[in-house]
Amino acid sequence: MHTPKISVIIPVYNAGIYLPERIESILNQTLKDIEIIIVLDCPTDGSDKVAESYSRKDERIKLIYNPANLHIGLSRNQGLKAATGEYISLVDHDDYCTPDMYEKMYSKAQQNQADIVVSNFYGITSTGKTQRFGFPQNYSDEAFQKESFAFLISGPCNHNPACSITSNFSVWTQLFKRQFLEKHHIVFQDNREITFEDRLFLIETYFFAQKVNVIHEAFTYHRYHQSNSGSNYSYRSIELITNYLMYVHDFLNRQHILKKEYIHFADNILLSLYSGFRNEVKHKSLFKALRTLTPIRKNPAFQQALRYLYKKENLKYLKKYPVTKLSFLLLITLFGKKTD
Repeated sequence: MHTPKISVIIPVYNAGIYLPERIESILNQTLKDIEIIIVLDCPTDGSDKVAESYSRKDERIKLIYNPANLHIGLSRNQGLKAATGEYISLVDHDDYCTPDMYEKMYSKAQQNQADIVVSNFYGITSTGKTQRFGFPQNYSDEAFQKESFAFLISGPCNHNPACSITSNFSVWTQLFKRQFLEKHHIVFQDNREITFEDRLFLIETYFFAQKVNVIHEAFTYHRYHQSNSGSNYSYRSIELITNYLMYVHDFLNRQHILKKEYIHFADNILLSLYSGFRNEVKHKSLFKALRTLTPIRKNPAFQQALRYLYKKENLKYLKKYPVTKLSFLLLITLFGKKTD
C-alpha cells in the first residue's frame, strides 16, 4: 500500500466562505504526494456539500462523517485514525497556506529525521490586518524544544510578541511524524470536557520528541475572529480549565518531573485561572463568578503549587506579575486548603 508523504487533517464544522480557499490552498501544494482527510463534524451551513464537491474532483480527498458533533479534538482523532501518511498536518478549516508549505516542511523533516517540524505564521485580524509571528533564530533545536516545553506548561500567553517562543501555541504550524504519535499514543482530548486541546497535545509531543526542527519561514495564514473556539465562553470556563490543569498535573507527575517543573506549573495555574475568572465575570454576575473559585480553594494540588510561589526563594519570581494577578493569587489562596 502506498504511503503518502503527508496526511492533512481538516475538521470541518461551519467553515462558511473560507472552506474553498482552505481546500484549494492544500490541493495546489507543490508537494503532490499527500492525502487530505476532511472530517465533517455535522456542519449545518452547507460545508459538507462544498467538501463533497471537491472530493469528486480529486481522489486524494477522503471524507469522514461524524455521527454527532464531536468538536475539534475528537474530530482530529477521527482523522488520525484514518491517516496513512508519513507525517501528519493538523489544520483549521478557515485558514490557508502558501503553495510551498508542505514541500519545504517535509524536506526539513526528511533532512533531519525530525519528529516535529514547526514554522512561523501570519495572523489575520477581523479587520484584515496581517502580522507575522515566529521564533528567534538564536536558539539551537534542543534549546527551542526545551524552552517551548517550559512555555507550554507555564500557561496561556494573552499577548504573543511577533518573535518569541510564545508563538508556539498551536498545532497548525507543525508537522508530526505519524509513527512517533502512534508510539507514544498521543491523541487529542475531548474539548467538550477539557480545554486548550492544542496545548495538551503539544505538551506531550514536545516532551517525547527526539528531534524538533524550526523553519524560519511563514506558511500559514491564521484567521482570528469571533467564531474561533478560543472566543467561546466554555473554552475558558473555570470548570474546563480546572480539568486542563489537573491533566497537566497528572502528566507531569507520571513523567516524574512535577517537582522539577513546579514553578512553571504554578505559573500555569495562576495565569489560566485568572484568564478563566475574567471570562466568568464577563458572562456572569460577580457573585456567581466568585462562587466558581470555591473548588479551587479546596483543590490540594492547586493550593500546594500556588503556595509554592510564596516561598522565600520564589518571591523574586512574583515580581513579574502585575498587581491584578497578585491580587487574584491572594484571592484564590485565602482560606484555601493548606497542604504540607
